[in-house]
Amino acid sequence: MRYRKFNVSAFVDGAVNAAGNCARSCVKLLKCTEGQYNKAFLMTMDNGAEVIVKIPNPNAGPAFYTTASEVATRHFLRTVLKLPVPHIYTYSLDPLNPVGAEYIIEEKAKGKPLGSLRHQWQTESQLGLVAQLVEFETKLASISFRRHGCIYYKKDLDRKGLPAYDLEAGSSLSNGLTIRLNPVLTEGFAFGPLTEARLWEHEKATMNLDRGPWNTPSSYMAVMGTNEIQWATAYAKSQMNSHRSDETPDSPNDYISL
Repeated sequence: MRYRKFNVSAFVDGAVNAAGNCARSCVKLLKCTEGQYNKAFLMTMDNGAEVIVKIPNPNAGPAFYTTASEVATRHFLRTVLKLPVPHIYTYSLDPLNPVGAEYIIEEKAKGKPLGSLRHQWQTESQLGLVAQLVEFETKLASISFRRHGCIYYKKDLDRKGLPAYDLEAGSSLSNGLTIRLNPVLTEGFAFGPLTEARLWEHEKATMNLDRGPWNTPSSYMAVMGTNEIQWATAYAKSQMNSHRSDETPDSPNDYISL
């Protein structure tokens, strides 16, 4: 489990401190619509400031890694690519903190929900929105990396005793050339393990698997196979196969051989 319960008092105090601007207390707390991976709350302070607080559900992904990578990736998008991503005020990767769970406290995105406005817009305004989204996607697609993994802060990987690999990120230009991104902006970031669920689910969470990052597509594909063999050797059990004409169950050795 990601957590059993969390301390609401510490939860609120942390949000008040993060809101800043002389906020002294939380005067309103609303639970946002339940998402698949997080419980989210909208908190309004006595000075009118609003913050969003997110606590990961147990199925959000591996503890520490999922939150650490989300925080760093969003900061990368905001500071390096200049995308309008809500600012993260503070976060915790330690479920043993006073709140009792990992959390992210971030600014509330300005504006109103698009669904309540878009149908009222003229065609030109709707096309303008689409053009803006295409611009965002084009900027995202222009970034290339030398490795396949997830983005983290170097300091968080160091704290965990994990190797931190430089991003070596570049941006593709319209003429086909690639220029390296400003190393001053990217020096605090690093590549670390994938948070992909199939590398962490069930018994795999405690296994010493190779979760990246990788330098080539072939090394990534090879590791997916060796990781699965490692798991099957330790934990796989025989099971019936409805596609076989006889009633002989498939054994772990059958799976490993395949």
